[in-house]
Amino acid sequence: MDDVQKLRREVRELLLRVSSGDATEDQEATLCRMILESAEARQHVVVIMHQIATLESGATSLSELVSGGLSELEELAVLGALEKLKKASAPSSAASRTTLSPIVHVQECRRSIHPFLNQVRSYAPLFVAMMIGVMGTILWYRHFGEERVQSRSSSPSLASPIDTFLSDKVVARLVSNTGDVWNASAGHRLKSGDRLHTHETITIQEGLAKLDLVSGLILHLEGPAMVSVDSDGVPVLQYGKVVVGLPWGAKNVAVKTSLGEVQLGEDDVAGIGVFGSGLSVYVFRGDAFIGARKNTEDESLLLSEGEGRTLSIGPSGKRALYARRPDKKMFASWKSITSDRLLVTDAYVELITKSQPICYWRFEEVVDDKVLNEVSDKHRGTLSGKARLVLQGNNHVLEFGFGPDSGHVFVEDSFDELVGTDYAFEMWMKPNHFQRSIIVGLVDRRTRPQEEEGNAFLLETQTQQVRQRDVEYSIRFLHRSPPGAREGTSCYSSRDYEPGKWQHLAAVKRGPKMLLYLNGSLVATDEDDTSLASGLNLVVGQLYSFESVRPFVGQLDELAVYNRALSSKEIKSRYEMLR
Repeated sequence: MDDVQKLRREVRELLLRVSSGDATEDQEATLCRMILESAEARQHVVVIMHQIATLESGATSLSELVSGGLSELEELAVLGALEKLKKASAPSSAASRTTLSPIVHVQECRRSIHPFLNQVRSYAPLFVAMMIGVMGTILWYRHFGEERVQSRSSSPSLASPIDTFLSDKVVARLVSNTGDVWNASAGHRLKSGDRLHTHETITIQEGLAKLDLVSGLILHLEGPAMVSVDSDGVPVLQYGKVVVGLPWGAKNVAVKTSLGEVQLGEDDVAGIGVFGSGLSVYVFRGDAFIGARKNTEDESLLLSEGEGRTLSIGPSGKRALYARRPDKKMFASWKSITSDRLLVTDAYVELITKSQPICYWRFEEVVDDKVLNEVSDKHRGTLSGKARLVLQGNNHVLEFGFGPDSGHVFVEDSFDELVGTDYAFEMWMKPNHFQRSIIVGLVDRRTRPQEEEGNAFLLETQTQQVRQRDVEYSIRFLHRSPPGAREGTSCYSSRDYEPGKWQHLAAVKRGPKMLLYLNGSLVATDEDDTSLASGLNLVVGQLYSFESVRPFVGQLDELAVYNRALSSKEIKSRYEMLR
């Protein structure tokens, strides 16, 4: 080990002991001296403090910590950090030493810190690093509460931060994802196939990410979420929702949270949600055991299949149970994409064909990357990205997977048959999870090519973040003329769609009336007097033809487009024929 490596290791160990409150007075003084005397030490402090702050606060980048709403905390954070250095560099007795919280003794700090502040300001990297580190500590303190700060050893928590930098053991692999997944510890995006090392933290803001752990545990993260893996290969859920499962033959494992470990055995599947001081667990299959926190009076809790409980820390510091229990709708991603199959009969195909659609995609065959139209030589779709045909029994379906280029279908020739007339779109869809995504749409590429296409028609799945009225997971039907990015008329389904299950969807425009059907039932209506414009192109699986925005993750089949309005009776008959 060369001198630079020795220096970095010593700085690392001392800094992490100081930040966790475990350092002795001599160790604090040694760290202060090294920082003031060595440029290499100062540079290493910046790196470490950034990673600690990211891990503790839940931020995904340096800019997230220092931008937006943090100005009021900045002076307090800096004063707290410099107060520690000032005390460490001045001789004092053990009896006079006190543990300084960055939230107390602020006025005293202001009176005594200014001479030292001027000295240390010349070391810009140190100034920034300490500010970030204490900011992360403050946010962590405010989030988890004083009881956890004072009794770290009494509850499950992240393993020692020192191990973060001393171990590079691979403990997990990112299998797939629908949105941006960040390695919060290293500050970069992850892609499918990337490995996760001990104590590295990943975040996902929206969408879904699948992790395979070396322990055999399979994690499906639902954004926004934040998780790390400790040195023993145990996942630590810090925020958000995750569905976890163990295959046959795997050893019993646990998922750590601030309120206790959730333990699973082979073939068990459970959903776990952590939000602030609350923990929700729902068991889809098998059993789940919520262990008591160490050195507390908390009781362990065993949940069986179909049971769910929500816990929180009460005023006494003991875990309390909520009367309202979570259900499986809270965790959408536990179902496999193959959990439900659509068996299309010859009678169904004959019925659709006789209904005279202008376009009917069965997704049975792709020729030269072209999806064939069963009723015409026009409107063949170009298959792009990772979208692929998958065989289910006697029937192929179109599957859109995870990743930055999950795939889409685009039709070059325009759908001018829909100009100035009624129209209808129908299809079978199976979303993989609750998501905000585009199932199918019509775009005008002439508006602002390669910048922003104008949308004229959309069928879109919604999430809680963009929900309308009291429905959390609705379907949106948009009609807009002229095409653009704003205005238009939208109607939203009065009931939720379901992940992992085939559902029949139909959008009908009859004169001014807009009608949305889900599984043969009318679920939304509105009115718009305008007709579709000319020169519109069909896009399936994303918002624009040139960029993967709001990608759909799941499966589609039997997509048909009509230049007439389907009746309620026709739509109901289609659903009943296959379901």
